[in-house]
Amino acid sequence: MNHSTHLLAAHVFASMSMGLLAHDALAQGSATSPNEAPACAVRAGAPEWMPCGANRTLSDADLKAHIVRDGMIAKLSVTGGQSGTKFFNHFLPGGKFEGGMQGGRNIGKSWVQEGNRLCRAFYAPISATQCVTFELTDAGLLLVDHDGSKSPVTAIEFSKP
Repeated sequence: MNHSTHLLAAHVFASMSMGLLAHDALAQGSATSPNEAPACAVRAGAPEWMPCGANRTLSDADLKAHIVRDGMIAKLSVTGGQSGTKFFNHFLPGGKFEGGMQGGRNIGKSWVQEGNRLCRAFYAPISATQCVTFELTDAGLLLVDHDGSKSPVTAIEFSKP
């Protein structure tokens, strides 16, 4: 074999090796194809329902992916940031909302998504609609209430109606 043949053989071998390495990386999920978004970093010790990625206020798309999934009941457990009281927030398909103190009666009425906010309507004693956002922080997922108070979301369960 002459010098050109050696170079050609080395080039073919390198190309084949790189192709196999790229294929293996895609198969193992450590790389993405050009049409796929890269996977975001999962926080160490985070529950599987916790959104991944950087600290942020959840977007419209984040809410649809992690909080109010189409056709699913989302049951959130929240601990009041100021009071420590445990609350339930159940977002049902069709805009029905159930909410109140854990173990107490349901005073929830309805919900609607407005961009990156979930707006909840209640029966008495709360008469005004209250809109909330969700923040992903180093401390976990927080429900940010209409008055600016922040309450940790301690669990999210999804089920079919």
